[in-house]
Amino acid sequence: MLDDESTPSLYNDPDLMGRVRTTLESAFGKDKVVVTPRRMGSEDVGVFGLNPGAGGIPVAFFWLGAMDPEKLAAAKAKGPLPPGVHTAKFEPLPEPTLATGIQAMTAVAESLLR
Repeated sequence: MLDDESTPSLYNDPDLMGRVRTTLESAFGKDKVVVTPRRMGSEDVGVFGLNPGAGGIPVAFFWLGAMDPEKLAAAKAKGPLPPGVHTAKFEPLPEPTLATGIQAMTAVAESLLR
């Protein structure tokens, strides 16, 4: 249990992340999968991956684009960027976000269960 309300930084297991990336590239095409620079981010799922050698499980956390591409492009051109996840003002585009997310998670789950 954590002593405060923050979570530790998230660590993506490199081997698992490679498998996930390969699966997503196969499912959607390499042009649809973007490798982003590392960031010092915090997500509660990272708690499960702490100390993999001491019983923690490998974690592979990936982002799913959810914004309306036209709104995002306009915001990038003139700023500021629209609010992101974990805010009341987040505006995901329900479709195709939901269908793509379901397809992505299903493809990854199936590939890891083989």
